[in-house]
Amino acid sequence: MMHTCVNCGRTYNGRKDSKFCSRDCFFDYQKDRVEVTCSHCGKRFMMLRKQAEGYNRHFCNMNCYTEYKHSHEHGGWSDEQRARKRIQMMEKKACNSKNYKKLYGKKEHRVVAERMLGRKLFPEEVVHHINRDKHDNTPSNLMVFENQKEHAKWHAEHDKEVV
Repeated sequence: MMHTCVNCGRTYNGRKDSKFCSRDCFFDYQKDRVEVTCSHCGKRFMMLRKQAEGYNRHFCNMNCYTEYKHSHEHGGWSDEQRARKRIQMMEKKACNSKNYKKLYGKKEHRVVAERMLGRKLFPEEVVHHINRDKHDNTPSNLMVFENQKEHAKWHAEHDKEVV
């Protein structure tokens, strides 16, 4: 069975589970690797020397890394701190000007516009916030454009007045 050597990249004929074309390639490969211990589970495994030297803690897989990161043994957050941070993030997300409020899984300004028009909006229709506050979804603050081209045209005409 044909394989590609992990160390030198040459193709060779070998067993199903072989990774190296020769013992020399295997030992060359081992030179650049060191054995380290997982900081979470204690398992010993091989790692590239450059990676091992770059970090104080080593993990054998992502599960060990995640469990360690969420544990309290490395000075992680308490449950109370984590809950407080979650609330802060939710509040921050709600205030972010790039995020639109959602209503029934749809952007709230589109739902309000549909109620104003008495029909569903077409996907190409654009809802514009007149006062530029993306969280002000009152009907008097919304305009519906046929498409993005019309919306851009409106901005080209009206943004000059603002500047």
